[in-house]
Amino acid sequence: MGHLNKVIEIEKTTIRIRDIELSESDWLTQYFVKVSRETDFLAIGPEAPIDPDQIRNTVEQILSSLRDICIIAVQDDEIVGALTFVCGKRPKLARSGSLGLSVIKTMWNRGIGSALLRILLDWAITNEIGKIDLKVSQDNARAIALYHKFGFVEEAVSKDQLFVKGRYVDLVWMGLKLGFYKENRAAFNKDPHPSYAFNQPIHIRSARSDDAASILYFLHLVSKETQFLSMGEEGPLISIEEERKFLNAACEDPRSLYLIAMHGKTVVGMISFSAGRRPRTQHAGEFSIAVLRAFSGIGIGRAFIQRMVHWARSQHIHKISLEVRIENIPAIRLYRSFGFVVEGRITRTVYYDGYFWHSYMMGLVLE
Repeated sequence: MGHLNKVIEIEKTTIRIRDIELSESDWLTQYFVKVSRETDFLAIGPEAPIDPDQIRNTVEQILSSLRDICIIAVQDDEIVGALTFVCGKRPKLARSGSLGLSVIKTMWNRGIGSALLRILLDWAITNEIGKIDLKVSQDNARAIALYHKFGFVEEAVSKDQLFVKGRYVDLVWMGLKLGFYKENRAAFNKDPHPSYAFNQPIHIRSARSDDAASILYFLHLVSKETQFLSMGEEGPLISIEEERKFLNAACEDPRSLYLIAMHGKTVVGMISFSAGRRPRTQHAGEFSIAVLRAFSGIGIGRAFIQRMVHWARSQHIHKISLEVRIENIPAIRLYRSFGFVVEGRITRTVYYDGYFWHSYMMGLVLE
């Protein structure tokens, strides 16, 4: 965003709201350390250290994007509040994003959060943002009331997303629509899948680093077959080496799963699952799944999910979530057959062909 440096008066106290600078990443880390110790409402907590390098990388990525912002509220020489807003990097996701907001406890109920939100909304409208999403602890009535005041509505309740002090906590997914954009107008495409002669069996196995090129080719193909992915016709947009590093990291992470379906030497489907990295979120994760159209309807998706659920139980994963487009009726039926339930309808999750399209948030609790 453009350079912001705004001075406001709150209860005879001068507060300066401005953009963060990359050189202030360590200062911002110290702020997050402090605020994480003051409340149980955040995904970050005192149970694990906050990585300064991760904060710096996040700030650097935000500053390099025209559709992301990070602003801080400063009193004297102390950060007393911070707001981040990050849009998706793909064309379909570039008009909606996720909000993060926090204020130190001594400044609660003094208007810092409201001031930061007003600045965000002015910026978002100017930059043609169509949707702001956020997740807030269901216990945080004060924050929920603040977001209601600004027009946010509750779209979903995602069960057991945090684990704080020995108990599971639900997260409320709230959203605010901005601007007058067209909503989706098309139903699920019921055209029959093309026929394919299967001369070899389908084999499902864990992905390896040497599968990188084959997986990227698969993603290139599947992105042109369906609009149900967040990826558009631009394809994966990463190099083989970047995919190889991602696969290596997934193989080394005991709370990540990456499976591929092989027909001979060709990748025809994939599923990936990743759990949270922090103590409060490591029990829960999200997955994504894709199958080439020619291989749809023969049980690959069902086999993927069976293996994922079995693996998740073995790793003591408590909650599996996903987003699925509301038009994708066959996928929704498949997820329901495994016990997934609709936790809410998230509006304006993707934008293409001049329209916003919506998704269901679905979840499965593994007792």
